[in-house]
Amino acid sequence: MTATRREFLKRAASFAVGTAMVCPANEASAATSPPVPQLPRRTLGKTGVEVAILGLGADGIVTDSTNSEDVARFLHEALDAGITFFDTAYIYGNDGQSEKNLGLLMGTKRRGEAFLATKTGSRTYDGAMRQVTESLRRLRTNYLDLIQLHHLTAKDNVKALGRKDGVLAALHRLRDQKVVRFVGLTGHPQDPQVLEALRLYEWDTFMGFVNPARFSELSLRQQVPLARSKGMGVIAMKTFGGRPGPLAGSAPGQAEAAMLLRFAWSQPIAVAIPGVTSRQQLEANLDAARRFQPMTAAEMQALVARVNSGPKLWQR
Repeated sequence: MTATRREFLKRAASFAVGTAMVCPANEASAATSPPVPQLPRRTLGKTGVEVAILGLGADGIVTDSTNSEDVARFLHEALDAGITFFDTAYIYGNDGQSEKNLGLLMGTKRRGEAFLATKTGSRTYDGAMRQVTESLRRLRTNYLDLIQLHHLTAKDNVKALGRKDGVLAALHRLRDQKVVRFVGLTGHPQDPQVLEALRLYEWDTFMGFVNPARFSELSLRQQVPLARSKGMGVIAMKTFGGRPGPLAGSAPGQAEAAMLLRFAWSQPIAVAIPGVTSRQQLEANLDAARRFQPMTAAEMQALVARVNSGPKLWQR
């Protein structure tokens, strides 16, 4: 494994694209435009790393686009705007398109400005090693800030995860070798195996559902509090209800995207990671982050009632 890793890291270095694709700022407009407010930051639990409260989930543009020049420009724009947390997974996109697209940023000299998270769906030592090696190649980097065990479900034997031939042995070895910095878990509210794994093992982060719909209640009431009690950094997913964002809108049972983000940031989380399908969506999310003020208890109760009282009660 050690020899293979050395050879891989040498090969991976050759993928770096070198310089960032950043358009020079217009000096005249910079002199007259008011400064853009910075994105608020929070500490990602026991990792001690500060991240902007708005991250970028590698869905939408990052998962689907095959226009390398446009994707690279988009990712640099997101980093320039203050986003630091970039999340993806081994299985996202056709043939790993999401990781390949993120590699257009991570393979540049700006790699150190980003916190890079990906996921492995393997449950075995050998499978996880293969997937992480391939993820590093696609992402054009020689290390990951965070590797997450992807989507624990009722099909999983939680105790088997920690065996010698299990996935955690591989992730911990990679952490010892400095290939990954932190190890996390992702899961959905309805699977009791998530709580079992949170209790049984030590994780640096937990990614769970954070939105006002009924299907996220167990995440907010059980999973997130347990993760927080063990010092984990909490990453909010499904803030708009999942792809394509069924909770966001103006119809009965929906709410404005900015309000859903505000709800998520009012919970004990470090970062929310919505994917976007356009630059307009990214700008709207950035504006919501810059303007963020915590919701009062009354505001949260009103939003929960609104989202769950439409003609279609949200279920998962």
